[in-house]
Amino acid sequence: MNAPVAVVLTPAEAEAIMQIANGADVYSYGLAHRLRGIQRRGVPVGQMQGPQMMWRKPKGRLFDIVDPREYHGDGTDQVPYCGAIATPAGITAARAALARPRSTP
Repeated sequence: MNAPVAVVLTPAEAEAIMQIANGADVYSYGLAHRLRGIQRRGVPVGQMQGPQMMWRKPKGRLFDIVDPREYHGDGTDQVPYCGAIATPAGITAARAALARPRSTP
């Protein structure tokens, strides 16, 4: 059995996950794009794709992208891109990333 792998997030990715910590309908294109990017980079344990992140599926996912929950309009107004909610693993990884000292250029 593979050992758990630490998740490393950039500060911007960590902030995106914290924005959906309690669940949210995502109206911001930037936030939706960032969440999809984090989701796309997730790979099964034992495989690596890029230096930033590796996560276990489905147990160690950082968040779930779901249908919007609070939108009840008819589509003529602004419609959310999706709904999203951070998992406990995602909140832990985001807090760890935000607690790390940031390097200065």
